[in-house]
Amino acid sequence: MRRSRVSFTPLLLPRPLNRGAGFTLVELLVVISIIGLLAALIVPVVKRVQNSSMKAGSASNLRQIGVAMMSYTAEHGTFPPPRSDPSKASSYVTVFGWVGKKPLRPTAAGNLTADKRPLNAYLGNFTADSEVKIAHAPADRVCDASGKGVSAYDWFGSSYSFNYTDKRESLIPKGSVPETTESIPPARIIHPARFIVAMEYGAWDSLSGDPGDNARWYSKTNEFNMLFADGHVGFHLVKMNNFTNNDYSFINE
Repeated sequence: MRRSRVSFTPLLLPRPLNRGAGFTLVELLVVISIIGLLAALIVPVVKRVQNSSMKAGSASNLRQIGVAMMSYTAEHGTFPPPRSDPSKASSYVTVFGWVGKKPLRPTAAGNLTADKRPLNAYLGNFTADSEVKIAHAPADRVCDASGKGVSAYDWFGSSYSFNYTDKRESLIPKGSVPETTESIPPARIIHPARFIVAMEYGAWDSLSGDPGDNARWYSKTNEFNMLFADGHVGFHLVKMNNFTNNDYSFINE
């Protein structure tokens, strides 16, 4: 009688771990250091690109406002009126009143809804409660002046303020007697390419003091997009207590 063969399958034991296949602590720290270094290099680049994009968007807004301004002056023979109401001489009514929406701050041209602001008519069809995106700078997020964590666009109705000082170089005569709703005619400007009409929020505050970090949209310095009387837009540094005396804002006597 033939015996049947019995086959045995050898037991496969787990292979010992290859100690050379894993990361050592030193290697892991090196990888983490490289990732941190790359992040440190990339983040500033991304920030610069973001700032450049927001700066370009704001400059585009100001150019469109400049076209609206020139259309207004061609039709009326003067710049838009400085005040919606002669009895209200608030600088907020003047500085933020030409273009924008109804602001959260009542004294900031509060009676000038989007359908009543003089330049809005040249920028689109707006109702009283319309948003006016052209008046909102991309970098305008939080306004120090509001104390409520809202943008200058929401608080004042616009991200852009207009030339308004008590100097003769002012686009709009401040404190005139009697109070007037008239602005100066373009013919009084000697050098339109050097005469500033409007700036991003924070620029005028930098004339007399620190505009605050929330008003410094692009850097630690006081640099802002500016709209000039000839319609071009430039990016310039505003120095404290030196703005109305420099070469940027002269009109005829």
